[in-house]
Amino acid sequence: MSPQAYGNPGVPAAGAQNARSWLQPDARKSRLMYVTDFNNSVVEIYTYPKGKHVGALTSGMLNPQGECTDAAGNVYVANTGNSNVLVYAHGGTTPVRVLDNPGQYPVGCSVNASDGDVAAADIFSPTTGVGAVTVWKSGSNQGTTYVQPAGLINCVSITYDGSGNLYVAGSDSNGPAIAYLRAGSMTWKLATIKGVSSSNLGFMQWDGRYVAFVDSQNEAIDRVRFNGRVGQVVRTVQYDGYVSTLCFFGPSGQRKLATLSFYPSVSLYQYPAGGSPFKTIPLPDVESYAALEGLAISQSS
Repeated sequence: MSPQAYGNPGVPAAGAQNARSWLQPDARKSRLMYVTDFNNSVVEIYTYPKGKHVGALTSGMLNPQGECTDAAGNVYVANTGNSNVLVYAHGGTTPVRVLDNPGQYPVGCSVNASDGDVAAADIFSPTTGVGAVTVWKSGSNQGTTYVQPAGLINCVSITYDGSGNLYVAGSDSNGPAIAYLRAGSMTWKLATIKGVSSSNLGFMQWDGRYVAFVDSQNEAIDRVRFNGRVGQVVRTVQYDGYVSTLCFFGPSGQRKLATLSFYPSVSLYQYPAGGSPFKTIPLPDVESYAALEGLAISQSS
């Protein structure tokens, strides 16, 4: 399963890792939108919803990809090329934590709202050649790595649900697959979704009530209720436009979806209403759309 064109880590744009991260002084008072650019090893920062370019995270970045946030407004960046996950306070330009992920290439992350644990999907290891999931207990910078969870040979998208269960999407020897780790367990099992071809399921994220999967072939999102490792689609939300990454935000009843789109830009939708975007935010300072892999919206707690 490859919901996005994940790249192989390599050499960043000239001087990218040595450039200084920056943020305009008043910007941290605003809600902020973080957009990763894999090819140029930078995370660009914009205000939300105006879309003003106010900063960039560059120091120590090497081919960043997926992002996630927690309730405190911290932003987690899967820093693929440097085999770690960098954690920034809202509006911060220096990591408050560095979650080491040695020997792995993390491409996505999720934070467990129940206990603060952090999990990363490791697409593959440059040493073993297979994928993994790494979990860091709350407050620890040293993680536990599960190589080939439930037989997955690569892992590309990951999410906790509201009960602390963990799901990862990738592929095994038979094709696209989803693995499941029950809260409190250390044993991975394969998960299934009734009536849905897993080949249609791309990027996934907890939407506050269900696990949401991108159906890239049909420009839709499938909302899935899991009972353990068995899922059932409870609703398919149709969109008039391209949906790739998922970023849900806002209080219950006023939920919104932000997703990366062409040009490059961010498209905003009412959720789970679907339909057409109510706003499109251009990203004029992003240099390479094809390498946009992550999107997060953060607000200071």
